[in-house]
Amino acid sequence: MKKPDDYNELKKEIERKEKQILAEKRRRKRRLILTENRARYLENKKDRRDRTHRLITRGAAVEHFYPQTETMSEREFYELVEGINGIEDVNGVITDHIAGIIANRTEKKED
Repeated sequence: MKKPDDYNELKKEIERKEKQILAEKRRRKRRLILTENRARYLENKKDRRDRTHRLITRGAAVEHFYPQTETMSEREFYELVEGINGIEDVNGVITDHIAGIIANRTEKKED
């Protein structure tokens, strides 16, 4: 009559192993998600660092050519830029110049 006990023990062992397999699958899934999150974080960190660098260097260029802007508050500076942007001739010249730079860059890549 030992067979029923063996059967029950085997059944319990199968259930334990299935739980272990399920737990391992969950652990692996969590590790994968954490790895993906870390990769996204590092990519975003690089993008933020590049953007910050670009903003600082361009702001420094504005201050280089127009040292008076150094003492302006953020609001005053935005008002200045909005005022400049509101002048149609200036806006058109800047827009055309930017378009020319981009077109020139594209032509250089094709060569």
